[in-house]
Amino acid sequence: MLNNMLAIIRRELLIAFRRRADVFNPLWFFIIVITLFPLGIGQSQTC
Repeated sequence: MLNNMLAIIRRELLIAFRRRADVFNPLWFFIIVITLFPLGIGQSQTC
């Protein structure tokens, strides 16, 4: 059963890495979100 699961995971990863843009687009999105999130929050104003 574990061998079947590993084979499916391997197959899906090979399919995903055939088209590299499909892999890198979500990564770029998360990098942009992580870098822009602190700018959106701004500085905390403690009184």
